[in-house]
Amino acid sequence: MILSTGVDPAQPRSKDAVTVNLALDSASNDIRRVTLRWERVTDRITPPESMAMDSFPNDVGGVDFTATLPPGPSQSLVRCQFEVELESGTKVTLPHPADPAPFVSYFIYDGEVAAKLPVLWLLRASRSGLVQRIAPLAGAVILEDEGPSVFDGAQLRGARNGIKLKFLKGAEYHGDRTLNILPEEGLPIATLTMAPHLEHFGFETFHEMGGLAPWVKWFRVIDYNSSTRRHTQRLIVEQVNERFLALNGLDANGDLYKLDHTSFSKQTNLETGSQSLLDLLAELGSGNDERARKAVFERFDLDNFCLYSVVGELIQDGDGYSNNLFLYNDLTPAGRWKVIPWDLDMILVSPGFPLNFPINGTLSRHYHFQSDLDRRYRGALKAAIAPGGPFALEKMIAKAAAIEGLLLVDLQLQESYLGTVRTARREQIVNAYRAIRDNLRARIAFLENALR
Repeated sequence: MILSTGVDPAQPRSKDAVTVNLALDSASNDIRRVTLRWERVTDRITPPESMAMDSFPNDVGGVDFTATLPPGPSQSLVRCQFEVELESGTKVTLPHPADPAPFVSYFIYDGEVAAKLPVLWLLRASRSGLVQRIAPLAGAVILEDEGPSVFDGAQLRGARNGIKLKFLKGAEYHGDRTLNILPEEGLPIATLTMAPHLEHFGFETFHEMGGLAPWVKWFRVIDYNSSTRRHTQRLIVEQVNERFLALNGLDANGDLYKLDHTSFSKQTNLETGSQSLLDLLAELGSGNDERARKAVFERFDLDNFCLYSVVGELIQDGDGYSNNLFLYNDLTPAGRWKVIPWDLDMILVSPGFPLNFPINGTLSRHYHFQSDLDRRYRGALKAAIAPGGPFALEKMIAKAAAIEGLLLVDLQLQESYLGTVRTARREQIVNAYRAIRDNLRARIAFLENALR
C-alpha cells in the first residue's frame, strides 16, 4: 500500500520543522483520513502525539499525504507511523506493527559533538508507545563524513566481550549485518587492560600486509540510558560471517568454521554437516607424509597460510594457531582453505616469541612441517622487518604514535564537550601505546638476530 515515505529536510536540525510525506497506491475515495502518530526518543521516550495529514492526488492514481512536525532537541530520534482509516471504517497501521522496524524515523542533530572519530549513538532497547510489543525496540545512529545515518530497529545484544550490534536485513551498515563493540577499558587483568588497542593494532597489521581479516575502527560511542549520555572511545570489529565473506569477494555459500581451543564449530551451512572439514583433517592426519604434503599443496591457500603465520609471528599471536581463528572453503572443486584471524586481544606480549611457534598450531603445523614452505615463511618474515618493509620499525612506531595521537585529540574534544577530565582514560591510552612501541623495538631486534 505504501509507495514511498520521506522527510524534509532529510537531516533536520533542532530549529527545523520537519515535513513528513506519505504516498499510498489507494485511490482517494477509498481513504477517509490518515493520522500521523509520532514519538521522540532521547534518554527516554516521550508519550505519542498525533495529527491529521493533508492529502492530494499523486501522478500514479494514488494519494499523497503530508504533515509538519515541530522542531525537536538535537540528538533525538523521531519515530513516525501512519494510521490509515478507510471509508469502510477499517483502520490500518503503516508500517505494519509486526515489521522489524515499524516506523519512519529521522534523527535531529545540530553538529555540536566535537569528535575526531566517527560517532555512534546507541539507543538502548525500550518500549515504544506507538506499537505494543513484548520485546522492546533499540536502534543506532552513525555519523561519519556526511550527515547521520539512522538504523532504527537495529538490535543490541550482550556478548562475551562487549555488545553485538545487529542491523536489519536491507538496512546494513556498508553491507555488514553484525558489528562487535568492544569495551573501552579492556579487562582488568594483565595485558588485557590494553585489549582494544591490541585488537586494533593486530587487525590493522593484517590489513596493511594484505591479509584476509575483519575491518576495525575506533568510534566515539554515545550510549543513551535512563539518566545520562555516556561518551566512550570504543573499538568496533566486523563480524566474520556470510556478509564478511561476500564483502571480501568470497562465496557466501561456502563452509565457514571457527576454531576454539582445538575444537571446530561450523558457522554456515549447518544442515550439511562438517564433512568438508573432516575430509581435510583425515588427509592431514593420515600418518602418510606424502599424502599430508599433497593435501597441504592442493588444499591450502598457500599464500594465505604463509601470510597468516608471518603476521601472527610479527604480532606474537600466541592464541591464534590452536584457538581463535576461522577456516573457510568455497567448496568448488579447486577451492582452497583459507584462515581468518579473530580475537587479537592477547598479542604483543613477548618480544622473544619463538620463530617456530606456528609449528604447534592445529592447522599451521601441517604447513610448517614442509621444509620448503617453512623457508618461504622465514624469508617473508625477514622481508617484512627489513628497511622499507611492511613491518619495518620506523613504520610501526609511526603507526602506533598516529593511533595514540588520534585517540588523545578525540579525548580532549570529548572532555571539552562534556566539561569533564578523564585522567584514567588518558593514562590508559598513553600507557598502551608506550608498551606497544617498547614491544615493537624489542621484537624487531629479536627477529633481526634470529633471522640472520
